[in-house]
Amino acid sequence: INTDIKGALCSPTPSRLGVLGGDACGFPNGRRLADDIVEIELLAVAGAAYQVLDGRDGSFQFDAALINVLTDGVNKNDMPFRNTFPYVAQAQSGQAHWHMNPYYGVLLPWIQKTGHFFNANPLTGLLPVPLVVVSFLLRRRRRQMPH
Repeated sequence: INTDIKGALCSPTPSRLGVLGGDACGFPNGRRLADDIVEIELLAVAGAAYQVLDGRDGSFQFDAALINVLTDGVNKNDMPFRNTFPYVAQAQSGQAHWHMNPYYGVLLPWIQKTGHFFNANPLTGLLPVPLVVVSFLLRRRRRQMPH
C-alpha cells in the first residue's frame, strides 16, 4: 500500500478498477465504496498489476484477454449509495431479489404466501413444538426402561 500518492496519480474521474484503471488513489491504495475490489483482485492475481506496480521484469506480458474472463460480471451497484453515514445502501431482501434462480417466478409467490400465512397466524409456527416434546419424552422413557 502506497500512502504517499499525490498530484496527477489520482485520476479526476475515479475508476472502479482503481490502480488497474489508471487511478492510483483507488484500491489497493485506498478504499472507495465504488471500487470493484473483487475484479481488481482477480486481475491482480493474474498479473495485471505487475507492470503498473513493479515492472522490474521487462519480459513479463499480461494477457489482456483475461480482462474479459476474470470478471464477476458486476460493474456497478444496483442500489445507490446513501448521502449520509453509513453510505452503503440497504442490503437486498433474500426473498424479493432476483438471484439468477430459474425457479424464482414459481417459488416467490409461494414463499410470499407462506410468509403472509405465518404472519397472520403466528401460533401456527408452534405446531411442531408438541411433537418434538412428545418424541423427546418417549425416547427418554425408552432409555429408562430396564431390558
